[in-house]
Amino acid sequence: MIPEQRTLSQLPLTQVLHALPEPAWLASADGLECIYNHKLTETFPVVQQSRAEQQNLLHPEDRAMLQQLFAAGFQGQQEFRVSFRVRQDTDLAGTNLYQWHQVQVNPVLDQHQVLAWLGIVRPLDQTRDVLEALFEHAPVGMALLDPGYRLQMINPKLTERTRYTRDEYLKSHLGELFPDTFQQVRPLIDQVLSSGEQLEPMAFQSLYPPEGQPAPHWQITYFPVKTRDGRMLGVGSLTENISARKEAEQQLQESREFLRRITEAVPAVISLRDVETGKTLFSNNYAASVIGYALSELEAMTETELIQLFPAEERADTYQHYQTIPDLAEGEVREREFRIRHKNGQWRWIYGKTTIFTRDAQGKALSALSASLDITERKEFEVALKHSEQQLIRLMEAQKRFVSEASHEIKTPLAGIQGNLEVLLRYADIPEEEKREILQDCHREATRLGRLVQDLLGMARGNTDLQMIEDDVRLEGMVQDTFRELERTRGNRQIRLGEVEPCLVLGDPDRLKQLLVILISNAIKYTPAGGQVTLQLKRQGHQAEIRVSDTGIGIGKEDLKHVFERFYRADLSHQGIEDPGGSGLGLSIARWIVEEHKGHIHLESELGKGTTAVVTFPLIG
Repeated sequence: MIPEQRTLSQLPLTQVLHALPEPAWLASADGLECIYNHKLTETFPVVQQSRAEQQNLLHPEDRAMLQQLFAAGFQGQQEFRVSFRVRQDTDLAGTNLYQWHQVQVNPVLDQHQVLAWLGIVRPLDQTRDVLEALFEHAPVGMALLDPGYRLQMINPKLTERTRYTRDEYLKSHLGELFPDTFQQVRPLIDQVLSSGEQLEPMAFQSLYPPEGQPAPHWQITYFPVKTRDGRMLGVGSLTENISARKEAEQQLQESREFLRRITEAVPAVISLRDVETGKTLFSNNYAASVIGYALSELEAMTETELIQLFPAEERADTYQHYQTIPDLAEGEVREREFRIRHKNGQWRWIYGKTTIFTRDAQGKALSALSASLDITERKEFEVALKHSEQQLIRLMEAQKRFVSEASHEIKTPLAGIQGNLEVLLRYADIPEEEKREILQDCHREATRLGRLVQDLLGMARGNTDLQMIEDDVRLEGMVQDTFRELERTRGNRQIRLGEVEPCLVLGDPDRLKQLLVILISNAIKYTPAGGQVTLQLKRQGHQAEIRVSDTGIGIGKEDLKHVFERFYRADLSHQGIEDPGGSGLGLSIARWIVEEHKGHIHLESELGKGTTAVVTFPLIG
């Protein structure tokens, strides 16, 4: 820190200040005290005069700005620069002439504390020769418009193929030179002036062609021109004559149109693709009928976007296919079948052949030509035929299995009925009590046979892959209705409806009802008197879960893994339990219904404690 009793003139830096070859000054940290070196007083004698005279030397537009910038700069500890105009002379008309200068201000620091500020003043004309040389020889047209739309600068390149000379442009109002064009570009110039941001390049054709010459095409970019301290000087423009490029584009378009007229008669997709970028250079209109995308949409797609049209599981192979195309030898053709997504979301099968169309002088592939056919109908026919063959085989196998299993199961009750009837016919003097027992046995076997036939019919429908109805089913309503219908069959057992949550699934209402009847009836059948059956429906994440629990006899571990097999019935005699009857098809039918609905079913059971049937279905909505 500087001792309080020392003044600024006693700083060692003041000796260095006078030795600087450029105009410079040294100010106190707060900017209130300032000394100048000899070069500055020689260059600007007015600095030794009053503050009012110093202010009068500055351009009127710069005075308030300078005070603000210096005040802001002195608040920090960083270098800053300020540009300003100083009056140099007056012309014959008495108009003041100003020269641009810039002062670079650096802090003099000691242990991160600002002791003083050192300012070095340089005229900006030192770089003018270099800038003018660059401006004059730039290969593009350059100009500077002031906020009043007058051309302050213009280089020779911009005057080529235009109607005015360079002298006619300078100091002229743009609206006077090009009235129609001015109406179009004025909003753009105003936008740059207000926003201080560069605009995107704009292409246009000249409305004022040179006499006897075609109207040139131009590309112009407007950008703000500011001083280093951010003050707007005007709007700069970079103008490039793109007539040659437009002409080349026109020739390319004509070539494409000629190629398109030739290929439109071909009932196939003809496309030309850039090997390096993957972009579509050309495609005939037939492509739109195959995959739904217009030519302009295909040409705008990148290689990455094109890859997204293929199935996710095939994209790696498709990408690999594209990568091998540049390695094709002269005359070599690569063919493949693939799927591609139509614009409407459907998948189309395509058969295509690809070869190299153009190469550079070194033989490197530049573009690839592809011819593709839509083979979706053929593929669908092949799939349908294969499916029909598989379905026929399944039907034949199911029919054989069904006949074998049904004949075996039907023999038992028929044999019992036949045997009892033969006894009645052979022995006329059988006691009435024995006759009643024989008739009861016949009735019981006939009832069993009826249930068996009913279940066999249900299983037969399943074996034939009967088409199920697909509809939105509110499971909660179906569960409640089935519970009420079966409640009267409970006998002396309790049947309770637990928690029922709203669940919407996609399925066949009749089959789902059949499933509930099978599960609840089984639970009632295998639950002794005084026991309880509970039915509940809950949402478990994205699934609906049905639970039918009972306090019945339960199922042993050895039997539990076979309960879904056709005609399987556990032997209950070793537990001392009377067989409640049944065909052994109920749970097999239940599993078939669940699987057809893309669900899952399993049993949780323990001997003597009961059984719980758990069914889950995917929710919709």
